[in-house]
Amino acid sequence: MRKIDINLATAKGRHFIISALATFASAIALIFSFYNIHEYSMNSSDIQEMAERVRALEEKLPRELDGPKGEKEPRALTRDIEIINSYVEKRIFSWTGFLSELEEALPSGVYLLQVSPDFGKSAVSIAGTARSMEDVFSTVSRMEARGFEKVVLTRHSEDKERLVIFNMSAQYGAGR
Repeated sequence: MRKIDINLATAKGRHFIISALATFASAIALIFSFYNIHEYSMNSSDIQEMAERVRALEEKLPRELDGPKGEKEPRALTRDIEIINSYVEKRIFSWTGFLSELEEALPSGVYLLQVSPDFGKSAVSIAGTARSMEDVFSTVSRMEARGFEKVVLTRHSEDKERLVIFNMSAQYGAGR
């Protein structure tokens, strides 16, 4: 008996598979196009609604500071800028400035374990270790020389290896 080889990948079969894949890809692209158009229209209506809200809020703002053509007078504009700048200065805490000053204030042999800022008071609580009490006192003095204010050693103790564990608090100016 003779074997019959059947080749299912004939030219006619390949043409059908390619056509089916192209039709499927076109259908997927069409579905995504409709979806994108729908999302665009929804986002567009959301943006228009937000713009209307902003316009309504702008109309509610007091206009007594405005000049004759709706422009701010220079004095009022300067006052607004000063108010904004004072608010920013109060709220900024410069981590790079703070950490740089703190690094310069620490003598060798003093290691920090924890630094906890209190942004509202421009204060920090510091926990650390030192080789001796002299190193702790040196840290307090150096911090005061670097611009920290009200540096207070709040707690200290010695462990078994005579390592001093300390807590201190200090004021650090905002925006430095």
